[in-house]
Amino acid sequence: MDEIKKGYTRVSQILSMIPSKSKEEKWGYPINDIDEVVLKNKANLGSHVHDAIAADIRGEVFPLTDEEECYFQSYVKWRKEVNLEPVISEKRLNHDLLKITGRPDMLAYISSSFKLLDFKCTMNEDKKKWKMQAAFYLLLCEYNEIVVDQLPLFIKLDKEGGFPKVYEYDIEKENLKTLAISALNIYRFLS
Repeated sequence: MDEIKKGYTRVSQILSMIPSKSKEEKWGYPINDIDEVVLKNKANLGSHVHDAIAADIRGEVFPLTDEEECYFQSYVKWRKEVNLEPVISEKRLNHDLLKITGRPDMLAYISSSFKLLDFKCTMNEDKKKWKMQAAFYLLLCEYNEIVVDQLPLFIKLDKEGGFPKVYEYDIEKENLKTLAISALNIYRFLS
């Protein structure tokens, strides 16, 4: 596990303060309504699938349960379809001026575009959080002089192993990097 610099805020910490929409389309924190054991199991599933994707990039195999294997096979179908060329996977990036840190899932070439990619094992898109996460990761890439396409892709893997749903977000159009810095300031104020 990589070490987080003292005094740095993880992107995931900031995102945790942003509410999600529940099934009833009400703002709130539906994650608080989920049983702790269920939540922990889902987190482990996501971690294992991410570990398997990272291992796949290295030409290795990571052992998975049947449920996890379905999500992984969804990734494999997508990877083959887009002719994915991974460059960086699960590497911690720091922004020394903002004192934030995060680990984008992957930076890779798809066709001639160098893309920021994030893989999700969730039931539904969380558009607001995912866009904010993308904005933070783009800020981290810029600070580290990694030039990526400004239209990141979030790949929601299919739990049955089918082709994933892919979301592309226009971070510049919505000025989300500025909003991300505001969220960071609010997080620090509330902490």
